[in-house]
Amino acid sequence: MPDFHTKRADSFFQRIEGNGMNKSIILGSGLLFSSLSHASALYFYEVATEDTSLAGAGQAARAQDASTLLTNPAGMTRLPDHMVTGGLQAMGGDIPYSLDDSSGGRQSPGNVMKLFPNASLFYTQRLSDTVSAGLGLYGNYGLGIDFGNWAGDRLIKKSTMVAMTLSPAIAWKLSDKVSIGAATGLNYGFLSLTRNVDGADEKQSDHDWAMNYRLGLLMDLTEQTRAGISWTSKTDYHFNIDGKARFPGLPNVEYNLPIAAQVRAPQQVMMSLVHDLNKQWSVMGGSWLAGLESVRKPADHR
Repeated sequence: MPDFHTKRADSFFQRIEGNGMNKSIILGSGLLFSSLSHASALYFYEVATEDTSLAGAGQAARAQDASTLLTNPAGMTRLPDHMVTGGLQAMGGDIPYSLDDSSGGRQSPGNVMKLFPNASLFYTQRLSDTVSAGLGLYGNYGLGIDFGNWAGDRLIKKSTMVAMTLSPAIAWKLSDKVSIGAATGLNYGFLSLTRNVDGADEKQSDHDWAMNYRLGLLMDLTEQTRAGISWTSKTDYHFNIDGKARFPGLPNVEYNLPIAAQVRAPQQVMMSLVHDLNKQWSVMGGSWLAGLESVRKPADHR
């Protein structure tokens, strides 16, 4: 059973909860009053290349530029001797949050989503008639939220999760119709949390390194039609941030809130089909499946 002070703290959480809180937490830092909570962010399957204009259609089978290193490394065998691809993009959105009860001067934060930038750079090179290699640097995971000065700023005021990946890859052309590829990713993750502590902003941060892997297969079904499939392993980040909070109605009582955030980019399988009608037009599509084992429910220790 929780002690008296924990019950009072739970009551405080209930008072500040409002419409959209669950959505904001899921997309943001997932901060809950427990000894272990989980954070998450947005996963981008488009990384500022032509995939953005094509909405990611046919990603595992197109192999039109060096960014195929990310979507299906086997596609590097279709590229010329040298190729460089890069781009910049930014994402904004509207995640509104308002308190159910704004009496007593409690302030609602409104839209908590900040503008989030993204960038990528890929290079591929043909090593021989059957072997190609490449290197990519990209960011396709993260989110920033800003609640500002609001009723719950003792718990969270701002939070940012950013991840960058350095990925070498290699591809083999097994025959005129079949290629395979493999890549590994060295991932750097950074999490920051800003809270109101005794009337002043206190920023805490942590970082972690993680590895993941990709495998790809590309097949020419006909002269105009090709199919691709790629698999990406899960990526686990572990962050530890310790904070202190004081709650209204509990004078001279200080709470240590150990917040451990685990962020997992799930394993995924991408299957695509591309049919070239002529040199200018193609029809493409595909399916993108993410592993549900990455979805976990944080424990409730109330």
